[in-house]
Amino acid sequence: MIDVRKIGERLSSAAIFVYGIFLSGGCEPSPKMISYGSNEYSQLEFEGTSFQHEPLISNYSKVWAGKSFSLAMFGGQYPIPPGLICKGDTSLGQCEFPDTMNIIMADSNYFTDLKLGFNHGLLSYGLSEEDTGWPMYYPVLPTFGKHLIAWGDSTYGQNQVPELSDSTKILMTAVGGNHNVVVTDDSVNLRVISWGDNTYGQCNVPERFNPIADSLEILSLEAGGNHTIIVYDSSGVTKMTAWGDNQYNQLNIPSEADLNGDLKFLAMK
Repeated sequence: MIDVRKIGERLSSAAIFVYGIFLSGGCEPSPKMISYGSNEYSQLEFEGTSFQHEPLISNYSKVWAGKSFSLAMFGGQYPIPPGLICKGDTSLGQCEFPDTMNIIMADSNYFTDLKLGFNHGLLSYGLSEEDTGWPMYYPVLPTFGKHLIAWGDSTYGQNQVPELSDSTKILMTAVGGNHNVVVTDDSVNLRVISWGDNTYGQCNVPERFNPIADSLEILSLEAGGNHTIIVYDSSGVTKMTAWGDNQYNQLNIPSEADLNGDLKFLAMK
């Protein structure tokens, strides 16, 4: 049996994803990557990843797609050390990420959550905490970030990350075309914070999320080109809210009845 597992992203008119072919009862080869679509800025020029390449090269593990640039994690199996590869338009610094990102992304002791916008990127990361349990030491990988790194285009201030206290946890992140949204926990309040392009009001977070009321639980957070969507639980009732650009009715979200009827909310992307 062949099981193809998609673990990548699609954005704009190009697609790029890493897949693994798993044969039941057999070995599990390293994941390989396929890329297709618009290649105007050479954003698909990863070695051994197009339909014309035979055989496809393995050792790609993760991929991310921006508007006209792409990132891939390559290596990690001896003798190739893991590292980030960037392809595509770099006129706005899209591929000029800090060197420390290679160290963070390659270290399994870090929690990482990386997202790309049109022409910028945002990384949330946190280091494992020590487990003093006896008789062996085990690192405890957190499920949240403690720090933010942004790079690339900052025409709208999307790389000017907010100043957070040392105790603040970054629980969720979403990156739109030119804006960012994060859910934070400062040990007193949970908040939804947004910054960057606000031309369409995509950074105007509703008051009920700043701070987040005790009766609310954020289930999912996503950002489109110029809008933001949150799915949350309110005292056992699933609700959704959206704000920003509505030119194509992207804010015409499902009703509360739809979200709590026969069809249940599972995920948003």
